[in-house]
Amino acid sequence: MVVSEAALKAHGLTPLARIHNLTVTGGDPVVMLEEPLFATDRALQRAGMRIDDIDLIPAAIRRSSTSMAGRSLSAIRSARRARS
Repeated sequence: MVVSEAALKAHGLTPLARIHNLTVTGGDPVVMLEEPLFATDRALQRAGMRIDDIDLIPAAIRRSSTSMAGRSLSAIRSARRARS
């Protein structure tokens, strides 16, 4: 459940998590499984955070980052620039 801070206070609730940043990215639909990596990177930069600052990571991000056959984010970025 996502609520405002005012709703938390009004109902005496304790938050379980906090959304630091929401990011939308668009990429090549042929290689769309790479896009969660770029979205995660952008959201972390905007929030001033590192991946180590996060307690829980959605399975889609973990799967896509491990399904890249060991490619680093910088290698994926280079390939993406080359396609543009």
